[in-house]
Amino acid sequence: MAITSGYNLVVMIQASQACCSGSNPGIRTHIWRKDSIPKKEEPKVGGRIKLVHTTDEMTRLQPGDEGTITDIEGEPGDRLIKVKWDNGETLGLLEEIDKFTLL
Repeated sequence: MAITSGYNLVVMIQASQACCSGSNPGIRTHIWRKDSIPKKEEPKVGGRIKLVHTTDEMTRLQPGDEGTITDIEGEPGDRLIKVKWDNGETLGLLEEIDKFTLL
């Protein structure tokens, strides 16, 4: 659970289970400044993308292939990212299933 305070801090409280016999479960807390949290880069139309892994068995794409984002459909976490790949193929990536990096 993350709690945001009005003092530019984020507090994360995490319950932990016993990791081995004889150890006790406990509560771990983490506190950090909001401005020190790295922001996740968001895909943008016109941006470049590099394939890491896809579950599509019919594609000729290989890990490392690059392309240009042509459209994005859906909400963050459940998006279809449409890509025109440099090899001429067009294939959309499912944000939560396929793996990629933004360039």
